[in-house]
This record gives sequence, structure tokens and C-alpha cells, in this order.
Amino acid sequence: MSASQAWSLGSLAGVAAATTPWRDRVLRVFLVTAWVGLSIGIFVDFVRSAGSIQSIAAAAAAGTYVVALTVSFRFADRRLVTEVVALSGTICCAIAVGLTGTIESPYLLLSLTPPIFAAVAGGNRLGLATSFLSAGLFLALALGQGFMLNDAVGMVVLFPLVALLVGQVTKILTDLEQRARDLEASSAVTAAQLERLERTHQMLGTVRELMEGGELNPITIGNHALAEITSHPPVTAATATINGERGPVVVGRSNVPGSEDLELALPLRVGDREVGSVTVASREPLNEAQIEDVNSLLGPVSLAFANVLLLQSIAREAVDQERLRLARELHDGIGPSLASLGLGLDLALLQQNLQPGVAAELAQLRGSVSGLVDDVRLTVSDLRSGATGTLTQRLQAEATRLAGKPDIHIELDERRAPRPSQAEDLAAMVVEAVRNAHRHSGGKNIWVAGTADFDRGYVLVKDDGHGFDPATVGSGHFGLMGIRERAARIGADLSIDSSPGGTTIGLRWEPA
Repeated sequence: MSASQAWSLGSLAGVAAATTPWRDRVLRVFLVTAWVGLSIGIFVDFVRSAGSIQSIAAAAAAGTYVVALTVSFRFADRRLVTEVVALSGTICCAIAVGLTGTIESPYLLLSLTPPIFAAVAGGNRLGLATSFLSAGLFLALALGQGFMLNDAVGMVVLFPLVALLVGQVTKILTDLEQRARDLEASSAVTAAQLERLERTHQMLGTVRELMEGGELNPITIGNHALAEITSHPPVTAATATINGERGPVVVGRSNVPGSEDLELALPLRVGDREVGSVTVASREPLNEAQIEDVNSLLGPVSLAFANVLLLQSIAREAVDQERLRLARELHDGIGPSLASLGLGLDLALLQQNLQPGVAAELAQLRGSVSGLVDDVRLTVSDLRSGATGTLTQRLQAEATRLAGKPDIHIELDERRAPRPSQAEDLAAMVVEAVRNAHRHSGGKNIWVAGTADFDRGYVLVKDDGHGFDPATVGSGHFGLMGIRERAARIGADLSIDSSPGGTTIGLRWEPA
């Protein structure tokens, strides 16, 4: 290790073990000064005294101090080491000065270094204490060797002045250093806040674009937000849920948490109302700053979820009221009128003197009226069943919940949502078929294809798994049984084709 490296190590371990550029430079200069003072003292004294015993003893005392000072720099962060080095240095320098003429000693420059070291490494108090000790020893030596007080007073005063000056400079530099650290920390916090605000602004812009594009729904919002959150470590995966009428509903998922990942649930709140939550996964616990960063991104999501829920609630209430009103009018107005018309036609058909052509026309009209009555009954049933959403929405929500393999591909051409009186059964059958394929097929892909247009359509759920025998499904597996029962209830045609290459479940429905 070179001397400069030793000085650097010593300065790194300086006051309070703090690494600062100014301390590094000061301590380097100080150590160089100590070695220069030692070299000057030895050289001048040996030239003047031709290497006497006293010169050798003085050089040994001074050298011992400088070597000890150099070695102790790496331990200078310890208060006891600093005090011991300052005290021993004062004594060694006093010995060297006393052996080489005191006031005329060539080691006077070196004797100033212990107070300087004490002031830099230990602060003002230790520096002044060391300087007073050095001054007292120097005065005692000068008076003991016959010098007058006037001859020694200059050097006696110089010790505390140097220590005080160095201590004050050290304090000023320390204060400036602390202020610089505070400013740097404040700048870092401000930069982090600006970055957080920028990401929040981008998220708000995304929500606005989705709203302008007519895609303001929980699924698109949730997926966009989670993609942004998981793009910044240490978050590796995230899941978003919205509080629907039937409880929390998963509306977005980004990546799948690992088996060793830690999960943290963060609520989505607007005021005192909780509109959903986001669960984030990471390989290590998130600190407060990282949690605040994630929460800043979730602010726009909370507002969007709250707006979606509010709009859905208002629209649902308005639609439900109008639906019930129409159902009552059909049931109480048009329905009885059609029934009366049918009864009148039945009475007319009972007349015995009707011409054959007229009777046939009346019978055909009676059949049309019966069809209208059935249509009104179905319409009233649809209106009172309530809106259940589209098949595509139900499938997207289920695909979000079913994370991992196999992948789910939805290619459904849904022109109009299924008839409300059939929609719940149709959605339940398709979702159950997808869920069974995901859990049991062992394949890599699931395809959902077909068309849907109100009261007619077909859907095919196909996988590339290992297949099964529908006739030998074990007891306790009620999914396939439920699909068959629902298909029979709404009059839909169900087909199941399974082989070792995969399974296809077909569902077709049309007006009776």
C-alpha cells in the first residue's frame, strides 16, 4: 500500500467515520505536514549537533509520535484512540523540543501538530485541551532551562490560537457539509416527487385517452395501471380487484407471483369509500417510499374505478326502472289486450255458420295472436331478468382470474348481448367450460369462438389437452352436469367432442 493510499484510508476513518472530500484533503495535508516537520527537525538538529545522544533521543521521540499518528488514522473514528494519540503526541513533542533547545528547537513546527490533530479529529474541546497541555509543557521546559517568560510567551499563545483557528474552520466546514447533505437529500426527495407526479400525470393521461376512446371500463384501466406498476422494480406482479355488487371482482392481472414472492394488499380509496384493491408482489419487502410510489399511481385508478362504479350504478338504476315500467305496461296493458283478442277469436271460431275460408283466416289469426302472447311473455321475462352484461365481458373477467397456462384466446363475434332471460345460463355454461378446460385439460391453449346475436348464436370452447370420456366423469364433478342442466332449461343444443388431442364443447341456441 502506498503512502497516499494510507493517508486516504486514514482520512476515510476520520471524524465520525464520515467520508468527505474536505476532510480527506485536510488530513492528507496534516499528515504530510507532520512528516515534513519531523524531517526538518531531524535534519536541522543533526546538522547543528553532529548526531549527539540527545539528538538521537529527540528524533526517536518525535518519530515515534509521527509513526503512531500515521498508523492510528484508520482508527481515528474512535474517541479513545484520538485522545491517546493527541496526549502521547504532546508528550513526545515536548520531549523532542526539550532535548533540542526548547525555544530554539527545530521540532517547534512538529509540536503544533498534536493540537491540530485533536481539533480536526476530536473537535474544539479536545483541540483546546491539547493545546493548553502543549503550552504548559513548553512553558515549563522553557522556564526550567533558564529562558525568560517574555521569550516563551509567543509560542505559549500560539498553541491555543492554532487549535482554536483549526477548530473553528473544522466546525464551519462541517456545517457546510451538513447543509450540502441536506440540500442533496432535499433535491433527491424533490426529484422523486417530480418523477412520481410525472408517472401519475401519465396515468391520468392514459385514463383520459381510454375515456375518449370509449374504453373506460375497469378491465382496461386495471391492466394499464398494473403494467405500469410492474415495469418498475422491485414489484414483479400485481392483481387489481374492484368492489362489485357481488363482492370483489378481479379486473386486471400483470404477471404471476413467484412462490417466494411477498404480497402486499393496497386499498383503492376515494375519500372514505373503498372501491377496490391492488395486490402487489415483490421478492423483498417494499419500503415506505416504494409503497408511496405505487400508491401515487393508484390514485387515478381509484378515481376511475369510483367513476365507473358511479356511472354503472346510475345507468343500472335508470335502466332497471325503465325495464320494470315497460314490463308492467306489457303485462298489464298489451298482455290483457292480446288475451282478450284471442278470446274473441276463439268465440268467433265457435260460430257454426262461418264460411270455410273465413274460419281458416280466423284460425291463422288466432295462431298469430298466440305467438304474440308468447313473445310478450318472453319480453316481460327478459325485462324482469335484468341486464347481465355480454358474454365477452364475462369471458374476459374469467380469463383475468385464471392466471397461468393454458392461455385463453377469445374470438367471439358478439353483435348483441344474449337475451336477458337466457344470458345468465349461457354465460354460466361458457365460463364453466373454460374453467374446466383450464383446470383439467392439461393443454397449452384454450380457444373460445363463435357468434352471438340476442336470441340466437353458437359458441365453441376448444382446448388442445389430453381429453376425457364424458360418459365416465367421476362423482363429485358437477361442472359438466350443470352445463347439461342449464342447456336443457333454455332449450340450447349441447355437443361434447373429446379425444386425446383435445376437447370441443359446442353450444347453440335459437328461437323456439
